[in-house]
Amino acid sequence: MTKLGGGYSIECTVIVENWTKYPLTDARVTPYSGSLYSSAVSIRPGEKEQFITHKTSWSSYGSAGVASWLIGDGHGKRAAVMWSVPYCHLFYSNWLAVGLTESGNQAHKDWFEQMYYHESESGLHFKRKDYYYDTNILSFKDEKFEITMGTSYKPTARIIIKPLNETDLAPGLKRDG
Repeated sequence: MTKLGGGYSIECTVIVENWTKYPLTDARVTPYSGSLYSSAVSIRPGEKEQFITHKTSWSSYGSAGVASWLIGDGHGKRAAVMWSVPYCHLFYSNWLAVGLTESGNQAHKDWFEQMYYHESESGLHFKRKDYYYDTNILSFKDEKFEITMGTSYKPTARIIIKPLNETDLAPGLKRDG
């Protein structure tokens, strides 16, 4: 997978790896600020995909928004990712949040506000992290997410959606014997 940026001063690449045996479908992206260079797509079991966001030309805002995928295990949960990459790192830092919705929660419009400014609540459970001083892994457990995001102007967030039960691993990722 090649990182295909658009040469913008502020970009964020989000790489999502699906380690589950379930497809991640119905990809949705809601930009809060900035634009999409490439959009999120469905992700088959054992595969990874990426999308790239960037600041809008001639604006003083960076790139921020929310993306989510429906986990195809029949329970109606969505995996959600929130990113915020500011225009100026002198006063602001990169933020990232990951979480899972409760079954049937398909609302998407207000998730950025909730994940950036507020706490987990009924319907959407998540953890968020400020990436100003370090790039330590952020982990949210239900299904497990492991995420790193750099502190540069063009960070890459790596999201791994991994089942807690090994029998739910994608076939190509299971250990033999």
